[in-house]
Amino acid sequence: MPLIQSASEFNGLMARMRKAKVIAVDTETTGLNWKRDKMIGLSMSDSKAKGKGWYMTCPNLKQTTALQALFNMDKTFVFHNANFDRHFLSEFGIDFGPKAKIVDTFVLAKLYDENRPFVKGGDKSYGLKPLATELFDPKAGKSLEAMSLWMEKNGLKMSQMASVPLPILGRYGAEDARITRGLLDALLDLLQREEIPKELIDLEMKVLAIAYEMEKTGARVNIPFVKRYKKVLQKEMAKHYRKLKKFAKGDFNPRSGDELRKVMLSLGWYVAPGNHETNPEVYGKDNKPRVDKYALEKFEHPFADVLVDYRHIDTLLSTFVGGVFVNDKGETQEKGILGRFVKRGSVSMIHTSFNTARAVTGRWSSSGPNLQNIDNKSEARKAFLPKAGVDLWSFDFAQIEPTVMAHYSDSAELKSLFWDGGDFHALNASKAFEVALKDVTPEQRKTAKNLALAIMYGAGKARAAKMMKLPIQEGARLLTNFKKGFPAVKKLIDSVQAKIVDRAFEAARAAGKLSRSENNTNSPWLYQDGSEDGVILPQNKFVVKQGSHAPKIPLGKAPESFAWHDKWKDPNYWVWDSWDAIEEVGYLKDPFGRKYRLTCADNYKALNKLVQGTASNLLQLALTYVWDYLQDMNKGAIILQVHDELVLELPKGRVGKTMAKHIKALMESVQEMIKDVPVKVDVAMSGKSWGDMKDVKL
Repeated sequence: MPLIQSASEFNGLMARMRKAKVIAVDTETTGLNWKRDKMIGLSMSDSKAKGKGWYMTCPNLKQTTALQALFNMDKTFVFHNANFDRHFLSEFGIDFGPKAKIVDTFVLAKLYDENRPFVKGGDKSYGLKPLATELFDPKAGKSLEAMSLWMEKNGLKMSQMASVPLPILGRYGAEDARITRGLLDALLDLLQREEIPKELIDLEMKVLAIAYEMEKTGARVNIPFVKRYKKVLQKEMAKHYRKLKKFAKGDFNPRSGDELRKVMLSLGWYVAPGNHETNPEVYGKDNKPRVDKYALEKFEHPFADVLVDYRHIDTLLSTFVGGVFVNDKGETQEKGILGRFVKRGSVSMIHTSFNTARAVTGRWSSSGPNLQNIDNKSEARKAFLPKAGVDLWSFDFAQIEPTVMAHYSDSAELKSLFWDGGDFHALNASKAFEVALKDVTPEQRKTAKNLALAIMYGAGKARAAKMMKLPIQEGARLLTNFKKGFPAVKKLIDSVQAKIVDRAFEAARAAGKLSRSENNTNSPWLYQDGSEDGVILPQNKFVVKQGSHAPKIPLGKAPESFAWHDKWKDPNYWVWDSWDAIEEVGYLKDPFGRKYRLTCADNYKALNKLVQGTASNLLQLALTYVWDYLQDMNKGAIILQVHDELVLELPKGRVGKTMAKHIKALMESVQEMIKDVPVKVDVAMSGKSWGDMKDVKL
């Protein structure tokens, strides 16, 4: 049995673990909130072999001392979602010493393939069981099945895990530790084969450890302000609903997809015929038209603009302001500041969860509350206060994504602009609107900023116009002017998109999925999916590498939707414009060694992946520099990370200002990774709140 129940069994396990170089660790808990829920058990494993996982209920004082001594040793400790388990262990009184190396298989999986869908329990999700089942043990999910069946039979929820019989719970916990240990080996092998540098893996793990310390430190919050802010948002939401109701000519539920579709169709919303199988971008798995943000971007009606604002307010209320809610299953959920704040004496604190690997391209996301929905002018920032004896300082990378774009495009004009401290968005507006730089208005600059985002997101005319809140014709004109005005950027876009397809094509050929007609050696390469060579059937994607002419397809052999598009200037690449993309992917690689993988159909995202990913890596590197400096000084703390900004607590007065000057220089030193373009950091400070920051010249 994998259960540790007696003192002798515990001592034997400790003796074994002290000899191990790598130990997988997992906890079982009563919930997800480490400040309010409790750890009920602990599992460990040193081998992926069957039966080599062990589970114990919460250790007693003597056992806790032994575990702490083990966790202080110079070993590698492996988790799947490390910071979750570490917080519960810490609340129990167990933490890891400075010699311990923490590795997270969730982060490694994301580093290997950032495109797996986040489907809870799905075959392709980042969950422990789906990953382990796919990569090394087809039966990895059996222990979960056994426990789930027992809990379902007895009417229990996951929060009632402590009521599960020990043999079932113990086998489940022990298996989690075992397959985490096996998953580590499988992922390290895959990362080595993909030539992902050890330095990048080490950077990810260090950033993860810093995020853990930031979560543990927490930030002071102003609860009376948050309650007042909630009322302001509720009034704004009611005002937007009245506008929506006027368009709809009656009451409806904006959160109901069915009711929303009905209203939008009545307002002239066009939905292309099809279903999820033929057009998954338009139709969900339920075969109903999507009403997500992308659908709204294409819907040219003022209703859509109001709905976007309504949803933004709704999101702020639920994920930032939050509260305690009961969901459809009767489960209590604590969200946002009002649902998750804790009292520390007379001070209210929030311990945000910083998810270093859940967003794409290396960016962070956050929850409890979600900080990523807060822009730099939002009143919500006033909810965060400095603790006694410190000021809040903001260090924000200035124009970091255009800076990275200048590096990759090798544009002499853009590089000169940044070295001279120029304003990219003003220059962009000047070219887009065809006016002198000195005559650019604030509104034109704001539009140009959204134009740059549209370019990097690979937006087409309709989506770009929507992002700029312009008619399609005017949006298209600005897009054209951008590409004319920045030819080096246009060349970069064409290059990275073509590289994705080229590498996907080569991967398909290497996998034996491309062939030529035996009777015609000059025929194109065709992606094969069980169809006859040279015959295109519905739901197949063909990537063709050939000369400047598209192949002639006999009448009746191609589906009606068949069309060839020259997606870029290079005439050697042609892609059938259909939803069903070639399954192989191409990739781009940044100076850190991170790979960004895309299918041919998604190659329009290539520039965004490369630029945003590199910018994220620069911020992560800067974060480690700042962290090391604060540790050396034994003063200050990093409390928040939002977009391209770090928020710190630094001592009041001259000491804090001197430290801020050094931190700014440290962050700007990441320029060493891109060399030919300067990296600039804007600094602001407040002794009142994050929302009352004033720019500081250092």
